[in-house]
Amino acid sequence: MKKHWKGFKKGQGKDSPAVNHLVFPALALSLSSLHSPSVWALDSGTQVHASGFKDLFEFLTPVKQEVKGVGSPAIVEAIGDVVLRVKEKGSLSVLRLKDVRYIPTAPVNLISFGKLKSLPDVSLVSVPAGISIQKNGCHLFTAVEEDDLF
Repeated sequence: MKKHWKGFKKGQGKDSPAVNHLVFPALALSLSSLHSPSVWALDSGTQVHASGFKDLFEFLTPVKQEVKGVGSPAIVEAIGDVVLRVKEKGSLSVLRLKDVRYIPTAPVNLISFGKLKSLPDVSLVSVPAGISIQKNGCHLFTAVEEDDLF
């Protein structure tokens, strides 16, 4: 049985806001425009999915560890799952991110490009609009370029 974060109810993240932006970090990164529970950066430089927004998690298992590759070394307080609900062109797609690190000081929500592409049923395809994230060959959503980010 999974141990849950103190004061956190299982399933609390189910009603989290739908993601309205997926961006892929390039060299320039505007942290102020990315600090939102509904914005996730698809990051090729990090080895873990990470978020500083506790309400996005379906559950959290407390841990104490340091993680590198999310900018400067950061303290992880818990690990859990986040379900992304992405609205694109009127349709809603769902993608579960497992083992997401809860880092309270994280200025940006991060999706690890490497971890995402290693999933057996997920593929990342370059398209004119950006990067198409597909599950079992079906398009879920597109990471689009915005302010020098994808």
